[in-house]
Amino acid sequence: MLVHYAVRGRSDALTLAGKHAGLEDVTLGNKIRDAVRLANEGISLESALSVIGNDVTVYQTVPLAFFLIHRIRDASALLNTAAHVGGNTDTIALICGAYIGAVYGKTALPGDLLDGLECRSEIESVAARLYERCTTKP
Repeated sequence: MLVHYAVRGRSDALTLAGKHAGLEDVTLGNKIRDAVRLANEGISLESALSVIGNDVTVYQTVPLAFFLIHRIRDASALLNTAAHVGGNTDTIALICGAYIGAVYGKTALPGDLLDGLECRSEIESVAARLYERCTTKP
């Protein structure tokens, strides 16, 4: 739901996606809300990791991604941090990268990452079809 709201230009995409997650899983929704609150409070990443955690469970992976998205506004810095934060870094970076792409478009993603992407043309084709399907009103 994060990408759904972000691609529609919702400035409250993190909050809405967290609320939606809470409808499906109360614990996850609460952990996302707490992670965004910590980011708002200005807690350091190191301190956030001790509170949120960074293991491979959804209860730590998703809230940590939301924390990073809320805290780090520069696309390259966000992806770099997500890729090196520890734990389930591939999933955390995927969530952060999807958010960046939804909000700012692929031009915001580091060119060297796109240049080295396997099956790039196929991925871009699928992404374009998904975008069209999700943003076209019936």
